[in-house]
Amino acid sequence: MNDVVTGIEILNEIYSDANITTVKEFYDKSFEAIHRILPNATVVASDNFDSGQFNGFWTDPNKYSNTLLDTHLYTVFSEKLRSMSPKQHVAFVCGNHYNIQMMKCCWDDEGRSQGLGRVIGEWTASYDMDVATMITVVFDETRETGVAPRFDREISPGEMKMLRNYIEAQMVVYEGKVTGETNGWFYWNFKVQGGVFAEWDLLRGVDEGWFPKVDASIPARERFGDCEDIILRTKDDLSVIHEYPNPKDLPSELIEDRHFDDDIVSTHGHSLERPHRAHQIWCSLVALSVAMLIFAVLRGRHRLLPQKQRKEYDELPEADIEVVQTPPPTPSP
Repeated sequence: MNDVVTGIEILNEIYSDANITTVKEFYDKSFEAIHRILPNATVVASDNFDSGQFNGFWTDPNKYSNTLLDTHLYTVFSEKLRSMSPKQHVAFVCGNHYNIQMMKCCWDDEGRSQGLGRVIGEWTASYDMDVATMITVVFDETRETGVAPRFDREISPGEMKMLRNYIEAQMVVYEGKVTGETNGWFYWNFKVQGGVFAEWDLLRGVDEGWFPKVDASIPARERFGDCEDIILRTKDDLSVIHEYPNPKDLPSELIEDRHFDDDIVSTHGHSLERPHRAHQIWCSLVALSVAMLIFAVLRGRHRLLPQKQRKEYDELPEADIEVVQTPPPTPSP
């Protein structure tokens, strides 16, 4: 089975209130059981929706170098996050998902763990629909009418641009900035039937162009730029945000506070624009200074070069000149 089963995840999405000591003990026993049968298989552990609990866990590289902690990162299950603008969605991924979620694990006393690695095992391009609520609507309507709602739904050009930027930002973040931060990612899902959940369909995204073709040989940061580049080129078009459920239909206790403890998110990316413009101006001034320096050097070099001196002047041929005298005018009578 070694050539068929290359990895096994012990448990998927354990409830966050599960006793972490019990969870880790179960992981230890499961690891031993799996490797008795499949000694070369990668053993994957769910992060219990709090990866920071696994710092210092499975750190021995001689024993645990082929293990991964599985993290699932979504924004669609929070009313507050579904309400964000396009720029805010991209900025939130670059800020919260990288600076907080990606950096929470996995560490030991000497730095980045040489044992337990990291994988982003689930993420999606969906940004404004609570799929858990919508799927109930889909099941009910399909049962009653025999037809799934919004089966032929099309994604607008504006939505495609938003999806492309949102996906590129996540690919950049989930690959990490330096080697060892992450071992990669899995998109959820590979294929979805119908249009209501089209953003979860990787194959459709590739066909329609809003999901970039994956090239593992080139880092996403080299292909798409860094997070700041993606935020700045994202158009803050609110017409592509269709929050579901509609906040107007929700009871007040389900409406979340809109405060973001992130300057880039709270300003819709505007806090980046002034430094970005200043950087552009600075780069332009540097380029102009270099050009002027090169011009001055070339001009000075030209002046220092020996000038060709004329040894003597050519004589001009003598010209025949005829002087014509004009008689004075005749006075009037």
